[in-house]
Amino acid sequence: MENLVKASLAGLFVLNTLLANAASAALISHDRDDFLGSYALVNPTGGAIGEGLTDTFGLASGHIEVVGNMVLDPDANIRWGATNWSNQLPDNEIGISYSDYGPDDSFVFGFIEQVTEFGFDMYGSGTEFEVRVFGGNTLLDTYQFSHANGLGFVGISAATGFDRVEVEELIKSDANQYYGSFVMTNLGNPAPVPEPSSLALLGLTVFGLGARRLKKKTA
Repeated sequence: MENLVKASLAGLFVLNTLLANAASAALISHDRDDFLGSYALVNPTGGAIGEGLTDTFGLASGHIEVVGNMVLDPDANIRWGATNWSNQLPDNEIGISYSDYGPDDSFVFGFIEQVTEFGFDMYGSGTEFEVRVFGGNTLLDTYQFSHANGLGFVGISAATGFDRVEVEELIKSDANQYYGSFVMTNLGNPAPVPEPSSLALLGLTVFGLGARRLKKKTA
């Protein structure tokens, strides 16, 4: 009996661990239209989706810029800037230069307030990438994918809020890569709370149904 209890407890521990991991795991989408249609999203500054970066940041190494809720914080060895690099993406987008610091199109996106959804377009030559999603110092999920030549999309959704996304180029190359058209969780649009009058009406309705049922039973 004791062994059976121990086995049951061990089974519950494994199940709880799996459920915890599943709860924190991120879902990755490469279908922009489907991703935009599934969540209430805005751009990092809270504006309409589909807009690019409105500010221009000069090409420099390792500098940090804040765009609304999004913190652009690459590795110190990465030389990057934001301007209208390509007509394939709207407005300004992040461009990375390999000329001075070697071939690496990796980037880190941080968030001042945790989000549950984040997406962006990628434009450039084909190569391999890994996306890592963090909540604080906890790694929530890792995903590897091949970016084909041209325009692609990466959308990340997680049940647990996250505040950092690392995009690492696994196969370093001299090809240019651009990030833009950012979308993220709409932090200014929480789920509506029922008005007190609505709650009172609901209570009266439930009370009325209960009274009718009681009256019928006693009759």
